[in-house]
Amino acid sequence: MKKIATLLIMGVLIVANATVGFAADSYNELAKNPINIMVDGVEISSFDNEQGVDLPAVIVNGRTMMPLKRTFDLFEVGVQWNGTDKSITATTPQGQEVWLQINNTTASVGGASVVLDAAPIIFEGRTFVPLAFVSEAMGVAPSWDGVNRTVMLNLSGLRGIALPATIKGAYLDTYEADIKTNFYYHRTKLYKSVVIEEKNTSVTEVAAQVAEGLNLEIELFRTIESPEALAITYDHSSGVQIQHFVFEKSGKVYSAEFKDFAYDEAVNVLKDMQ
Repeated sequence: MKKIATLLIMGVLIVANATVGFAADSYNELAKNPINIMVDGVEISSFDNEQGVDLPAVIVNGRTMMPLKRTFDLFEVGVQWNGTDKSITATTPQGQEVWLQINNTTASVGGASVVLDAAPIIFEGRTFVPLAFVSEAMGVAPSWDGVNRTVMLNLSGLRGIALPATIKGAYLDTYEADIKTNFYYHRTKLYKSVVIEEKNTSVTEVAAQVAEGLNLEIELFRTIESPEALAITYDHSSGVQIQHFVFEKSGKVYSAEFKDFAYDEAVNVLKDMQ
């Protein structure tokens, strides 16, 4: 990944037209014009519901500031808080350390210093961090829709692969996803679902692991260029057919499990994935 400093110089930050001050007592005024957050085309809340406090993202010094925990949760990254020096430390999916400090406009990524236009700040007892800086550190370039005051993030790129939009719209209404178990989609039709998991070894090794887990023996199978089910099993409680695939896409290896899909239908989904 390019140094974060060069990314910031190139202007990949979220920029808004207005410039406002840092005063914590101005938050109520800022929150009258909150910022919308879109992740993979879906609008989400910018605050952590578990905290029970509705503190939406706001603009400070032309930068979108969002509650700390919610921001890092988007990237499924944990954070550490040092109460002594009021600093924040996290590790990116690529293994780089990210460091920020309350009211400090100098941060760092992978040991490289970065100058922030808006330092982390505490509003209403909650820590807010610059969303663009964190996004860039995690490897995601945000975009800004000034008309609708919306930040757009494409996090599917972090997960390496995505189901085609036509498939999601046609079959699957809701999903859960993280960095390794890339997509689990399901619809109101209870059993129709897809689970795709990124693996860290070769196709052959993953296939062997899947076969072992299914108590099957395998000799040969093909990759996504000419996909063939590694195994077909059944959920005996429901009678639903389950098809297991192992394939390589863009240099990464995945295992996939399709429930209640016809073979040709599952193959077409695999071929169309980005």
